[in-house]
Amino acid sequence: MTHRRRAAIGTLVGVALALVPAATASASGGGGCGAPVTSAEGTAISIERSCFRPTVLFAQPGDTVRWTNKDGVPHNIGGANMAWGSFENFRRNNSVSYAFDEAGVYSYVCTLHPGMVGTVVVGDPVPGETIPVDSVRRIARVSAVEPGPLTPATEKSSDAVLLLTAIGVLVAATALAVGRRVRRHG
Repeated sequence: MTHRRRAAIGTLVGVALALVPAATASASGGGGCGAPVTSAEGTAISIERSCFRPTVLFAQPGDTVRWTNKDGVPHNIGGANMAWGSFENFRRNNSVSYAFDEAGVYSYVCTLHPGMVGTVVVGDPVPGETIPVDSVRRIARVSAVEPGPLTPATEKSSDAVLLLTAIGVLVAATALAVGRRVRRHG
């Protein structure tokens, strides 16, 4: 193998490796999702662009809170220390619901996306009081096996990944063309 061919292959591998971290970073969420922390009263949380919206939800004892995934990637809901929730993933347009019977602060994460965090504040919690694990009940099974309807991705992060992939393909094609030209004329 010639020196120039090795250089072209090395360039291709370097470009491919440089694109991987950029694509992965665009899918991360939670505190790093780039959106401001939001809060609201109610019983509905949407998952959009790997962010829980609202980040902090205020609910009443006995309320059932429903998380709906609006992303093209799966997510899950796991309470602090996995005291409640599930590792079971749910896909786009699917939901999972939990009922919160007692006042308390219930922080949770998506275990698939580090930094993707949220909190449900139920009633008027007493600082320092321990919340019984059995005060959270799963209401509906997650439909993790059947994907939601297929719709085109419209997220900015998907556009960024597409752009980076296109640039990578263009660089790779250029490197191959230059390599062939060098071999023919060199």
